[in-house]
Amino acid sequence: MSRPARAGRTTDTGTGTGTSTDGSRRLLAGVTVAALLLVVVDALHPLGPPLVAGAAVVLSALAALALLVRAPRDAAAPPTGDSTASAETADDPVGEPLGGPVTEGLTGPGTRDELTGLADRAALTCALGAALTPGGEPCAGAPDADDLSLVALLLVDLDAFRELNDRFGHGAGDALLRRTAERISACAPGSALVARLGGDEFAVLLRGSEAAQARRVADELAAAIAAPGPQDGAGWRTTASIGLAFDDGPLDDDEELWVDPALAALDAAGERDLTASLDDAPDASAAPVDAREVALTPAEDLLRRVEVAMYSAKAAGGGVRLYDPAHDLAARERALLAEELRAALSSEGEPDRGAAAQLVVHYQPQVEAATGEVGGLEALVRWRHPRHGLVSPEVFLEIVEEQGLVTSLTERVLRTALLDARQWHDAGHRVRIAVNVSSSCLTSPALLPMVDAALEESGVEPSLLVVEVTETVLMTEPHQALATARRLRARGVQLSIDDYGTGYSSLSYLSDLPATELKLDRAFTLRVASDPAIEAIVSTTVDLAHRLGLRLVVEGVEDEAALAAVVAAGADETQGYLHGRPAPAASVLAWLTGPAPQTAPPTAPPTARDSAPGTDRVEALVSGT
Repeated sequence: MSRPARAGRTTDTGTGTGTSTDGSRRLLAGVTVAALLLVVVDALHPLGPPLVAGAAVVLSALAALALLVRAPRDAAAPPTGDSTASAETADDPVGEPLGGPVTEGLTGPGTRDELTGLADRAALTCALGAALTPGGEPCAGAPDADDLSLVALLLVDLDAFRELNDRFGHGAGDALLRRTAERISACAPGSALVARLGGDEFAVLLRGSEAAQARRVADELAAAIAAPGPQDGAGWRTTASIGLAFDDGPLDDDEELWVDPALAALDAAGERDLTASLDDAPDASAAPVDAREVALTPAEDLLRRVEVAMYSAKAAGGGVRLYDPAHDLAARERALLAEELRAALSSEGEPDRGAAAQLVVHYQPQVEAATGEVGGLEALVRWRHPRHGLVSPEVFLEIVEEQGLVTSLTERVLRTALLDARQWHDAGHRVRIAVNVSSSCLTSPALLPMVDAALEESGVEPSLLVVEVTETVLMTEPHQALATARRLRARGVQLSIDDYGTGYSSLSYLSDLPATELKLDRAFTLRVASDPAIEAIVSTTVDLAHRLGLRLVVEGVEDEAALAAVVAAGADETQGYLHGRPAPAASVLAWLTGPAPQTAPPTAPPTARDSAPGTDRVEALVSGT
């Protein structure tokens, strides 16, 4: 594959030291000319000793000033033709510059990372450009490019580096970064360029025969970084996620450098089946084209591809991963979904509850065991995606967390649910409305003002709002979570512990937590009618909840046998597909105006997966599978 030639670059030589030096030279020349004119004028027409003496003093002072300005600049300038000396002898906060492939051949400012002495991002980008663009402008420290020289790039990202900084401080983190730099430099071949891109990311640029051995180098790097080290960083040992990408320019179509072991299990038939399934999907096109995308240089594209490979390795739990176009497609789709989510949440004012709304709230009934009436409704968010149809929360909630959109989404769901509840309450149906809150939102200072504003806007009584949190959330940040829970209860808002029995299941926090409800996880419900041990657990949990004054709601009730078992155990309310699937607000009135159905209605609203033919594909895309 031929590569486009790089556009030429211009160098600005009229700034910095050059400007100051030229100014001092002009001042000195002006003083010299003024002195000569004074001598000539005094010879033709004597000015008198006082005037001549005064003028001489002024001119001498100006000349001295010009010489002082020039002296430091001239002294700091490197010898002609040797710009390496100043880089090697400059002050270095790390000590002596690292040898070998780390800084060899680097010149000028901005080419070294101050902490490790490695090349920095700018130096790597320059070297990549020179290696990937034959005939382009050369870059210091990079061999000349040609069409026959293979190029490989490794991207190394330390695992759990943030935890090290949080636990032991940034000094320990810096020590680990310096140690990692030394180990990468020791493993890299002699002519490789090793760089620190920032944070805990490092890169290794390989050329020619060394690039052909990139897999071996990557494996050695992974082993070296994970090896035990000295007690810097409190003896912290880390692993690395390493991405590997080749410049595919010199490769023949049938040449294969490395088959990723993680992908080797897919035989030809499996690959054909996967391709056919994607092609048959209604929206199975190539990666969506973003109008804002700009053309990338060869260096930028290789950096992008190796980053995709690194994140693929990190998602797999570490190790080395080769760039795979399928993962690239998944990364592009995931990034586009994140942008579309942000846009869908960007509108302000009244929540969009119309037919064209993208982020919508569906509701599932919670049925009272004693009366068969709907006692509460759980609000569940859905995304009506313009390309993929109704997307299930499993696909986009993880993206919401990653993009820091949890607070915005929670506010949207909370306001929408309470405004819908206001309509039901005005019609005479005083049902509770339950809204799920994530760990990051529960510990956020924005939650309480958000709840206050939503309650005031809707006019719903605080006692009819239930905030659902998982027991894992409560144990992750116990002090802050407990403080927030108590403030919610002080407002009259109810608190539900969701998915009870699947997390820590610690009984100690139940006595301190001001909860009003326990929700038994569906994992118990599925076996309660057939497993005596599970039946005993359910009965014991019901008794515990009642002794603590808590309402017990059983989730996942899908058949009559399970319903009979949990009602016999003493459950207060049940929730599941037997009563109804999550449905839009328009379906709720049908549940509220009569007895709740005890069997799934034949026209029950479909699940997100059932109603969206393209959902399976988008799930596969964003997960990279």
